[in-house]
Amino acid sequence: RESPDYSFYVLGSSFIFLGLLPFSVLIILNLIIARKVRNNFISHEISESLMSLFLYSIVMAQLLSHVPRTALNIHEIYMAFISYSISISYSWLVDLSHLLLAISSSLNVVIYSA
Repeated sequence: RESPDYSFYVLGSSFIFLGLLPFSVLIILNLIIARKVRNNFISHEISESLMSLFLYSIVMAQLLSHVPRTALNIHEIYMAFISYSISISYSWLVDLSHLLLAISSSLNVVIYSA
């Protein structure tokens, strides 16, 4: 992480392919699916609301658990641009990011089995 080449290429591509692109696809697909669910379950109001709640809970769990990792990547890229070196002075943020990713994986099991 000390090399400027690492910070520009690895962190930049990580931000795009592991942060920006998945968030965008997740939100767009969520909106498309929610619209189709709403159109197909017009007569079954309860089923539509439960399906929407299920869909939004999955998306929110994923977004909330991946935001700290994406924020750390943005911070590292910013630090690389202004000082050409990367050092995270708050190492507990990295641990929190890893914990939230593990919780996200566990939440998938809970959400899908409900």
